[in-house]
Amino acid sequence: MTGAAVDGAAPRWRTRAQHRAAVSAGGVDPALLAGRWIDSDPAGRSLARLEIAVAGAGLAVEGWAAGEPGPIGRAAAAVYAASPAGGGALAFVARLELPASELLLAAYGKSGILVVDSYHRFGAGDRRAPFTVRQFFRRG
Repeated sequence: MTGAAVDGAAPRWRTRAQHRAAVSAGGVDPALLAGRWIDSDPAGRSLARLEIAVAGAGLAVEGWAAGEPGPIGRAAAAVYAASPAGGGALAFVARLELPASELLLAAYGKSGILVVDSYHRFGAGDRRAPFTVRQFFRRG
């Protein structure tokens, strides 16, 4: 697929030849992780949804928190294949800088789900401790 627009538009599928061209010479095709991802736990304590779109050779990631009317942040993400030979994107890393905190996302796809480890760090003077959360997202 060529990826979904961050606004949730349906993804368009790539042909086999387009995929091969994207990963030739050790490249990484970011399109495999693109789309809308929903937290499988409705009572989750971090992100409720991720909107991921292809952006050049990487991804654009937009995070939505439960109860928020809009996205809490957007960031470029670096993509990683399973080996140095390249292939479809298996994982990504992104850093969202929010007004009062920073959110580092390390995510990988496995068996049709997206496993996301998020690392939360608050700004200077904030007494809350940094913390981490692991979440499991399904396509939505």
